[in-house]
Amino acid sequence: MAALFAGFGLLLFASIEAWHKYRAESWPVREARVQKSQAVWRQGMGGGRHGGSSAGNWYAEVCVRYADTGTADCIRRIRFGDLGCQRGWVISSRRPNRPPNACVEAVIARYPPGLSVAVHHEPGNPRNTVLEARSSWAEMVLLLGTALALLCAAAAAIVIVDRRRRSRDNAA
Repeated sequence: MAALFAGFGLLLFASIEAWHKYRAESWPVREARVQKSQAVWRQGMGGGRHGGSSAGNWYAEVCVRYADTGTADCIRRIRFGDLGCQRGWVISSRRPNRPPNACVEAVIARYPPGLSVAVHHEPGNPRNTVLEARSSWAEMVLLLGTALALLCAAAAAIVIVDRRRRSRDNAA
């Protein structure tokens, strides 16, 4: 039953991410220059405790200055559907006293200060931005495939359990 819920959850997540990714590929672009890239700790919701430290996660933040207006903005969405570093967040590193994992470090290295970047923004909502709108669809296909495999495995398990139950009932 857990596989069924996990499959549906992953399918929902993958579908939403795929929709956002599809839309973002046609969003308008603003040219900007990276001012700084950094790993930022974000404490988890609810203020829970984990191993003596507040639960939370690291994420990459790329701060830019737009060429057209000179305004600054910090972008946390690197790309949609990124399995290794979703939204630049890393959930595996749960303590602020531990360094961010390789995913966040790789994002920071890809966006050094002074780099010119194209920032994609949603029409009508310029605060909704993404740096890599035109990334590979391979991760999205993997996400959707994994969700469908979980759903198929859960359905098969339900059928097998039901058949065993029926055969026991018929034998009794």
